[in-house]
Amino acid sequence: MSGVLIFRSRRSAALVFSCLTLVMAAASAAFARDAEANPLIDFLVGDWQNTSFEIADGRPVKKETYAESMVAKDADTLTITARAYRNGKDLVKEMHIVIKGKHATLSQGPFTAKGKREGNAYYFVGKDAGKQYRLRLFTLGDKYVFSREIWNEGKAEEVDLSYLTRKARAVTREGK
Repeated sequence: MSGVLIFRSRRSAALVFSCLTLVMAAASAAFARDAEANPLIDFLVGDWQNTSFEIADGRPVKKETYAESMVAKDADTLTITARAYRNGKDLVKEMHIVIKGKHATLSQGPFTAKGKREGNAYYFVGKDAGKQYRLRLFTLGDKYVFSREIWNEGKAEEVDLSYLTRKARAVTREGK
């Protein structure tokens, strides 16, 4: 969720983790101006409570809990706000996801991951700075689970897990 380069440091990776958690859920089909949102965007739009864990060898487990809100911006874009995420400041990011049948593409800034959809599960793989990112999102009723694995030279270096619970469902879109 940082405004700096994504994945260039552990701090920015942790911030991006929060954004990816929210955006992965924003997979979209046609979202015409007056049409209903696709089921995934409809599912994600609203207010959430996020509990995240960053797990890596040689470091203590890092746990963060904060509120997040999501608003559908357009057919393929979700605006995500992590409330009071760092130093009491809100962090805002946009995530772009395109779903075509079972194929899916997720992007944030220069980072792009490609993958697939299977029922209520979404799987993505992308590369940045020589490392592979494996992303998974599961929609489960009033909650969803997101995981991010960072792989380097065939080994997992870090696993981040987020568990989000719905606080309130929003019915409006950005600008409306």
